[in-house]
Parts: sequence; structure tokens; C-alpha cells
Amino acid sequence: MSMCSQSQRRLAAASFAVLCLVSLACHERVADDTARRKVETSTTNAAPGSNKLEYSDILRQTRLSSADTTEVRLKTVQHWKRELLIPASRLSNLLVLVLTADESSWGKMDHDASFRTLDSFIDLIKSTRYPFDLMSLGLLTSSQSDFGNMKNTVEKVDFRKSHIIYHPGFGSTAGRSERHAEATQKDRRRSIARLRNYLMLRTLDSEEHVIWLDADVYWLPAGIIQNMIQQSLVVSGTTSRQTGIITARCMQADNNNYDLNAWLGSRSEPSAAQLYQAHDSDAFVPQPTQETKFMGQLVEGTKNDDLVPLDSVGGTILYMNSESIRQGLNFPTYYVVGTRWNSTEGWDGIETEGVCYIAKTLGYGCYGLGGTWVVKHTDG
Repeated sequence: MSMCSQSQRRLAAASFAVLCLVSLACHERVADDTARRKVETSTTNAAPGSNKLEYSDILRQTRLSSADTTEVRLKTVQHWKRELLIPASRLSNLLVLVLTADESSWGKMDHDASFRTLDSFIDLIKSTRYPFDLMSLGLLTSSQSDFGNMKNTVEKVDFRKSHIIYHPGFGSTAGRSERHAEATQKDRRRSIARLRNYLMLRTLDSEEHVIWLDADVYWLPAGIIQNMIQQSLVVSGTTSRQTGIITARCMQADNNNYDLNAWLGSRSEPSAAQLYQAHDSDAFVPQPTQETKFMGQLVEGTKNDDLVPLDSVGGTILYMNSESIRQGLNFPTYYVVGTRWNSTEGWDGIETEGVCYIAKTLGYGCYGLGGTWVVKHTDG
């Protein structure tokens, strides 16, 4: 075979490959256009509140010179996302997460009877002086009207990434005034744990650090977020556990130790008779023992760069190492302490109170900030 013939065959083969690639690209573009028209048609024709949409429908997608905005419906859930178009070298390394039921979740200040809003919360985040272009924000609400208002507010703030999620919830009917009643705790905290996990897993991307904040926390000391991140790199010499979870003391009005879910020690365990009932009812409620110490006691005599070990945490402010989440750390949706094969419930450790129980099995420790670090919670 001549050299000329071989060259011609190679040229023909290369030309055929190029034609195939062009044809494939055209086919994909047509398929994308067809899918887009299908989504637009299904969204336009769907009745308000209808659940007959595809599992993932793009409701709105906008690309501007500064940001990408996308809104997606996932069955009964809506997820709005906005992402700044900035160099990849400036990736967000912090995700701030907040759960709300509705506008009342932001709390009310007793001293002037004023209601807080999302704007109040954004001002609080600004006060931390953490760069917004390195911060992602995730908000979840169970109010459809608040979902729209949140989008309008957050769209004006240049967080690196912003997620607003509307989720109707999981059936708990406990109102804000009933949130501390013993009778509502199991169902309420089970629902909160499910929503926490949903928000966390839907929004966490490449961020290294996660901070949970209660919506009704109204004051943060300067540098607390930066300090939590710095302390997360510390490894305890006594336990050889990486610092995976960190919280801080919380005040409410004159109560210097508001968050009693953050403690070290032990809690009461049920008797045999109580244990038999506890797996299927609310017959047993764990109580502090003489060994139980809360944050107010644990920080006495400590310095601001100290960490105090904890066996349980609350959620007023909560740092979580993102790698621990990727390894399976979550908020238990049931009483994880005392579970058995033939029962769906133990007797202790639901939601934030069970997260340290799981963290320890992954090799991560739970701690509180020592010294004078404190956050402040609204009165109402």
C-alpha cells in the first residue's frame, strides 16, 4: 500500500470522527432544548400547589454577569440557589445554616417589643466580619410566603453561594410557644433533625466548615466564627480525637446558661419497667445527674483559647467539621442511646443531643469554647 493511500485513509478517518462529534453535539443541544421546553410546559400547566411535576423541575434559571440563579422544584420542596461568578481560587470555605418555621422564628426583643427579621440576621452575620465572598448561606423555611420574601432579600446580598429552601416539614404541629414542653419534644425534635439533615445535605458542597445558628440568636461576639474554625484544627492530646464539633455558651436575658442541651457527664437511665415502656412511648424523660455539668460550670476558670469537652451539644451556635459530615455525621432522628434490634427508639440522644454520640464513633470530639465566649438569644 502506498504512503499516499495510507495518508488518505487516516485523513478520511479523522474527518469521520469530527463529523461524529459535531453530530453528537447537535443531538445533545436538541435534546437539551426539548427537555427545557418540556419543563417549561409542565411548569406552566401545573396548578398552584400541584405535586404532578417531574421529580426535578427547573422553574427559573438566570445567568447575569455577576451571578447564576437557579430555582428547582423537588416534589413538594422548592430550592432557590444563587452563586457568584468569581474565580475558582476564591471558593467558599464556610457554610452557614439556619432553620426557620416562619417569620416568627427570628424572635422578638422584650426590651422594645420589636420583631427581628431576615435583615436583622444578615446584619448579625455582617457583624462577624467574615468575608461574604468566602461564605455560603443556607436557609430553610416551612412558610411559602417567607420563601418568596427570603429570595428577594438574599438576592441583594453577595454571599458566595445562597440557598433558600421551602420545605413543608414532616408533620410536627408544635408552635413556638410550645417548643420547650416535654410532651412535644420527641415529635418536634425528630422533625427538626430531619430538616437539619435535609438542609445540610442539600447545600454542603466544597465548604470545609459548617456553622449552624438558631434564627433567634441576636448577638455574636466579634471573631467567634473565626475562632471556632481555628480551634477546629486542634487535636485533643487526651482523647486523640479531632475537633469535629464546637459550641459556645448561650445567654437569654438574665439566664447565663440558656442552652441546657450542652453538657458533660451522664444523664439518668430508665429502670427495667421504664425501659419496657420507653421504646414505644414518652414514659421516660432523661434527667441530669450529680455528674452532669453544663457550659456555665465548665467554662469557669478557663481562657478564651481553651476548649472544654462535651458529651452533648445544643444548636444555638454549632460548628461542624465538613469532613465528618461527608463520613456520615448527622442529626439522629430518633433516641439513638439505648436502641435495640427489636425497637425503633432508645431513651436519649435525639437531634443535637445525639450528634456527639455519633461523632465519637467516627473519631471526632465535641467541645465548647472556654473563657468569655458567649452568644445571646432573644427573649421571646
